[in-house]
Amino acid sequence: MIEKLIEKGKDAISGPYHLKEPPYRPLAYKKSAVKGVYDIFTGIEEEKMYEVDGVGGGCLLIKREVLEKIGEPYFHFSLDGKDIGEDLYFSFKAQEKGFKLWYDNTIFDVRHFGASVGFNDFRVWNYQVKRGAVKFNAKKNEAGK
Repeated sequence: MIEKLIEKGKDAISGPYHLKEPPYRPLAYKKSAVKGVYDIFTGIEEEKMYEVDGVGGGCLLIKREVLEKIGEPYFHFSLDGKDIGEDLYFSFKAQEKGFKLWYDNTIFDVRHFGASVGFNDFRVWNYQVKRGAVKFNAKKNEAGK
């Protein structure tokens, strides 16, 4: 996995890391209009790399230069007094310093610890949501809330 992520040459890149239970969604986010609030990025439908605003930290490769420019703490559970989660705190700080974050959906051997789900599970679930077989309210499932 590390070799595959290194080959991409990105500042910070996450492998395809998903929730281990429904909705199996990728841990990739886009910023909302409110500072420090991230919405689920629902546009991941293809096997490709996506530039995103936030990523989960469970399968994350970060160049040393990024950490050096961010400075300590690299990970923290709040931003300006708002609970945000340590991985989204890192994402915010990295982008604040001008770094890009990537979600690589081309690698298939990543599994959330204790689970055996991945992109195909998400693809099936997402298809069911789109045809109305499963109800999903993205606003209720925002990160940092």
